[in-house]
Amino acid sequence: MSDHENPQSDPIGNSNEEMSPGQFSVVKAAFLHCSSLGLVERDEYLLTEFQDQPEIREMVLRLLQAAERPLPYETLADDLLVA
Repeated sequence: MSDHENPQSDPIGNSNEEMSPGQFSVVKAAFLHCSSLGLVERDEYLLTEFQDQPEIREMVLRLLQAAERPLPYETLADDLLVA
């Protein structure tokens, strides 16, 4: 099974290390929880909950940042209008 097919691989391709099923569950739950928080609350939650797990905190932050970026096709129409 390739990393692309494995949901426990780093979903944004920043690492070759795989997460354990337990880590994957924690990251998923934290990501979903943080998605509904404001920036200040998100930072407070991550710093408090994952004080001793910086790798989990960083993974959640990378996922949140990736989720906030527009997809290339979403900006294509704007690029075409400007050109």
